[in-house]
Amino acid sequence: MLDISNMSDIECLLSNGVLFQGSVPHFFRSRFTLKDSQPPTRAYVHQGGILDAFGHATLCVDEHAREHLLYMLGRISPAVKPDYILATLWGNNYHKMIDFFCFSNVANWPGNPDVEAFVTENGIVVPKRAALTCGDTLIMLGVEEKYRRGTDNFRSYISTPPPF
Repeated sequence: MLDISNMSDIECLLSNGVLFQGSVPHFFRSRFTLKDSQPPTRAYVHQGGILDAFGHATLCVDEHAREHLLYMLGRISPAVKPDYILATLWGNNYHKMIDFFCFSNVANWPGNPDVEAFVTENGIVVPKRAALTCGDTLIMLGVEEKYRRGTDNFRSYISTPPPF
């Protein structure tokens, strides 16, 4: 694993070949797409608590969040095998949080996908939370779904994120 603790943000992103894509609303720091992961995943890094949970000041916080997401993608077991995942990474009292939205049943594009949602905290699926997600993430999910329905196919959708 690459030691990224002493790199600048831009050095960190460039050395890992990560594409943090386009502009996002002010409540998100960045977004990135893992189109070759199984399942393909687009993630949004939220401003809320992210520095405390994933970073040391701002040093490579987005890369630390990405590494945690990759680790979690290898550990989660959704009830239904998803076709793709949308995720929000954020922090809560220094805890690493991920809101997962697992989309399935998109064979008849664009269709009306089924969505399984759950939250992880420090690498553990939280059985039940009083709140599943926040309003900022609901805005992101709405923009993503509206954009997805306007694309020709899954490859087109996952390759290019929606404009905000």
